[in-house]
Amino acid sequence: MATILKGLNMPTGVAFRNGSLYVVAIDKLLRYDNAESQLENMPKPVVVYDDMPPYVAHGWKYIVMDK
Repeated sequence: MATILKGLNMPTGVAFRNGSLYVVAIDKLLRYDNAESQLENMPKPVVVYDDMPPYVAHGWKYIVMDK
């Protein structure tokens, strides 16, 4: 198994949709566009949402894609 992302603060939720990898860390939701073709050198993330409490007690976040 290879590590494809580093330096995130408590990433706990991941999802894949339309070629993008979504990762929820403790305080933000990030999107990595065209992730499959760049696994060895992931692009810089796009911040989708970053208004979440940064406290460890609120750290476990999950993501589910819907229509």
